Amino acid sequence: MTRALPILLLVLAACGEGPDAPASAVSGPAAERIDAYLSRLEAVGFSGSVVVRTPEGTILSKGYGLADDSAGTRYSTGTIATVGSLTKQFTAAAVMLLQAEGRLSVEDPITRFIEGVPPDKAGVTVHALLSHTAGFPGALGDDFVSVGRDEYVAAALAAPLDFPPGEGYAYSNTGYSLLAAIVEIASGMEYGSFLRERLLRPAGMEDTGYWTDGFEETRLAVGYRDGKRWGRFIDRGTGPVSWHMVGNGGIHSTPDDMMRWDVALRDGKVLPSSLVESMVGRYGLDSPAEDVWYGYGWTIWPTPRGTRLVKHNGGNGVFYADFLRFVDEDVAIFLVTNRSTRAASRLGWTLADLLFDPAFEPPAPEWVAPDLPDFPDTPQGRVVRDLVDLLVRGAPEGLQPFVETRFAPEFRDVVPMEEHLRILGIVQEEMRGRARTRLRGDGFSFAVVLTADDGRPPLTLTVELGGPSPDLVSGIGVE
Repeated sequence: MTRALPILLLVLAACGEGPDAPASAVSGPAAERIDAYLSRLEAVGFSGSVVVRTPEGTILSKGYGLADDSAGTRYSTGTIATVGSLTKQFTAAAVMLLQAEGRLSVEDPITRFIEGVPPDKAGVTVHALLSHTAGFPGALGDDFVSVGRDEYVAAALAAPLDFPPGEGYAYSNTGYSLLAAIVEIASGMEYGSFLRERLLRPAGMEDTGYWTDGFEETRLAVGYRDGKRWGRFIDRGTGPVSWHMVGNGGIHSTPDDMMRWDVALRDGKVLPSSLVESMVGRYGLDSPAEDVWYGYGWTIWPTPRGTRLVKHNGGNGVFYADFLRFVDEDVAIFLVTNRSTRAASRLGWTLADLLFDPAFEPPAPEWVAPDLPDFPDTPQGRVVRDLVDLLVRGAPEGLQPFVETRFAPEFRDVVPMEEHLRILGIVQEEMRGRARTRLRGDGFSFAVVLTADDGRPPLTLTVELGGPSPDLVSGIGVE
């Protein structure tokens, strides 16, 4: 249960650039506004890099803060880091390329490629997997638990569906890992090799792939959570990439490479333009209130200017990446950070406002959540207070009712209820009898430091809220 949004404290120092770091570029009034805001964010804790492209070309390309505190390496647009769920757009593009070659169709049932599909899943199509309308659960396990393809596929086929195929929408990492398996079966190539040879290299992306692809370690960003080193993916994973991540997450890249990908899609360099357009169709209704739809590996948003924003983000609570492509206006923004906070999810929107509206006044720069004297008297504050009280009191009978009523559906459904209760039971044992000594929060994410009198080291409980209701728990982490 590691989906909590971390809080951080970063002290910037004079540091060197990484090896072969690309030169920074800031060109024009809009880029200067964006750079000024990011520099103010850097002063309060942001580290990462940003690239902004307009019809005139790249107007901003710059790193901020540190990619590695201990080595003193500054971030650049050549720093390599995970882009998380942006991996899904590569999987979707692989499927579309195979369709262009006649090796599959998005209307094919998965039974054409996968054996032993049970009756309740026989009607699942490739399209349903791509658009998150198949009904598969959000995830089946931890990203770094080693699982091979066949074992993973068997587990996915055995998992109950959230709804009959085609009758709902639920974001599913599981579905995209199944798509990766289909890519391998239909192409006769290993998934990562197919991406490299058929999509990434043709797009000029030499610094994109899984962390097992031999990247120079000094170019890999180090992740930090709550001011503490979390590390690189190569520090966490052993052996081959787990199928808990293949196809749905874990790809590493640079901002420069991601902009090459943007241009390759725009220019039809890796896929026919008609298939690129089909990737941004309105297939799965993600947010009815905001008229947001899921296509194939992208979400599609309306803009105030009557144009389309094609967008996706990705992260693991440590690293966070966001890709905004205003396809009708030939504008793209890519950002990445190795110190994710809730502020990260809002940053892309702020940068877009700074780009499109010269009169826009950005919010006060904030990356580190402030200290709070007590839980705020808000629905969010009361939920976190109730969770802390439940864990500190050690009342196991209250765990399941809390999960059932206070967890956001997409978080609750990531693992079975038994797994939630097992993990929370462990946390409850560790937190029993502790006292709160520090509270930080920004209204929707909180970090609570709890200490014990018996010599045990302090624990930090992080809680993120959101989902269909802003007072539902959407992530929890403990360190």
